[in-house]
Amino acid sequence: MDARRRTAVIAVASAMVTGLAVSAPAYADEPAGTAEDTAAQCDANGNCGDGGGDGGSSGGEIDVEVWGTYTSPGKTGDDGSIETVVVTVPPVCWYGRSMTGEDYYDYVESGRAKAAWEKHGLPGEFEPFPNYADYQDKGEDDGRWHEMHCDRSRYEGEDFLEYVQQWRDDNPAVFVETDEEPPVGDIPPETLMEAAYDAMDLPESEYAWNPQREGDDASFVNLPTWLWVEDGPVEVEIHAEAAGNQATVSAAVDTITYSAPTADSEQCAGYGAQDSDECSLTFDRSSAHLPGNVTPVTAETAWSIDWTYNGEPQGALDPQTTTQTFDIPVAEIQTTVTND
Repeated sequence: MDARRRTAVIAVASAMVTGLAVSAPAYADEPAGTAEDTAAQCDANGNCGDGGGDGGSSGGEIDVEVWGTYTSPGKTGDDGSIETVVVTVPPVCWYGRSMTGEDYYDYVESGRAKAAWEKHGLPGEFEPFPNYADYQDKGEDDGRWHEMHCDRSRYEGEDFLEYVQQWRDDNPAVFVETDEEPPVGDIPPETLMEAAYDAMDLPESEYAWNPQREGDDASFVNLPTWLWVEDGPVEVEIHAEAAGNQATVSAAVDTITYSAPTADSEQCAGYGAQDSDECSLTFDRSSAHLPGNVTPVTAETAWSIDWTYNGEPQGALDPQTTTQTFDIPVAEIQTTVTND
């Protein structure tokens, strides 16, 4: 479609009460012979369809396969990996079931489709579904046409009408035989990304420290207590795939901030280090006065998150923060002073 026609489509769409008219074959929402002419339009809730037919136009959920490490629901391995699960996502536009081949052929050949197009002032010349005459003998038991339906409430952005027009250009109506699977249609990369992002279940960690006194794992007052993640680094990578396209969301630890009631807080890069004082707390009091004789340490982990689509980097997503608390016994080193 050239730029002038696309502009005309959007201009007419914006002028309509319901907010959308696209360059699509318009047809009735009732069986041929009894229908009133209707055009492609959106209802007051922003649900956009071409009318016509039953089923598939009231939800259009798409099945997306999701797998990776540390996903929800559920885990099956110690590393958080799971088998592929299927989740349903609501796409902006989808293929909805509509007329039989016979009904649509009669609708076009009777002139009612073109009349409806002209009645509603849609731009350009009326164009029926591709090769519609090849299906003129296809009745109720032989299959259905599938064509675009859209839901404006699922789209984020100002260019909804342009998106709808482009979706139709890329996903023309198709006839689906009774024993065939309906087409999926194009799914925005962001839809797959959100499916992966929503399935991500950032893991909890096991923390370690040094020094640890043999027997009770206690550290000591006024000595730097080095801290690190025992099971780090952890790979968090979630994949979501549908219609041959895949989005991957990856998360990595950016910083961990440790704090305790008897020590100044410390922000550490990555997972910390077992043999470095660059990630440590220094307790100024023993834990003998605290419940359980342990000092609670809070670890606030900042995760950076990014994503790819079909292997191509797409940039950063909103970071996430997880918080855990673990206990460290803190003892005092007893000394004896003697006079020589």
